Amino acid sequence: MDPKKHAKIIDDTISDIEAGVFDNIKALENRVAELVAQGVDPVELRPQITAAFEEFSAGVGNTTGSLTNISAETGVASEQDELAIEALQQQASRDLSTTVNSGVEDVMSTIVLAGAAGAGTAVLVNSARGRISGIFMESDDAVVRREQRKIQRLLAKKGANAADIASAKRVIKDRLTGINVTASVRDLTNTKVQDTVMKFDGAYTAGKAKREGIKRWRYAGGVISETRPWCEEHTGQIYTEDEINDLWSSGWVGKESGDPFVVRGGYNCRHFWVPVEDDE
Repeated sequence: MDPKKHAKIIDDTISDIEAGVFDNIKALENRVAELVAQGVDPVELRPQITAAFEEFSAGVGNTTGSLTNISAETGVASEQDELAIEALQQQASRDLSTTVNSGVEDVMSTIVLAGAAGAGTAVLVNSARGRISGIFMESDDAVVRREQRKIQRLLAKKGANAADIASAKRVIKDRLTGINVTASVRDLTNTKVQDTVMKFDGAYTAGKAKREGIKRWRYAGGVISETRPWCEEHTGQIYTEDEINDLWSSGWVGKESGDPFVVRGGYNCRHFWVPVEDDE
């Protein structure tokens, strides 16, 4: 397996799934906004808002088809491989759907509390939009739209300056006074997409390699400014499975519990284990 080629396939898979996920979340935002804009008591909207979340969370769950690009590059050589792909893809779909659907109570709480406090319909609509799409919520503010486009351009650029993105986010938050745009459904799902793709890759690659008798692994994925010290220390190094488990016994900031081949460096980690053939 060529680590650079594999990393490119992972990046493309994440981008492809994100596009489908974000389309569904934007549609969800607009549907909920339409419901809230009716001006009725937010409590009465619970059945319709819940139904909207269920509909679009199902749509999000249907965006995982490109995960098979990862397994195809790694190789599919047996019925066990095929069964593993099916099980992992189903789990990925459920995980993404659950993440979106879990946002319904946050949205309901936000608009019910604001409504009880006397907020007008326009405020309730924007509050709901903010809890669903965060800084990417629909807005009539030209400055907000400009900064949203700026962030999208920066995110599409490899190695974008994190400070520039943070600056644009601050501008948006300052303009959207009184609207909570942090930890939105989109934010949570964005993180979940990356973790879901990486865990699919880790689980499938490890399972297939072990079935084929692979004994050694190289930690790959490169080093950037946000790389955890643990990942930086081990990137490029080759270990046996026992050595990997020994390394895993230590602790570091951001470490996630679980199988080291699946969770790797921890939350939002983009590193992966590459099977090493005996002749390498």
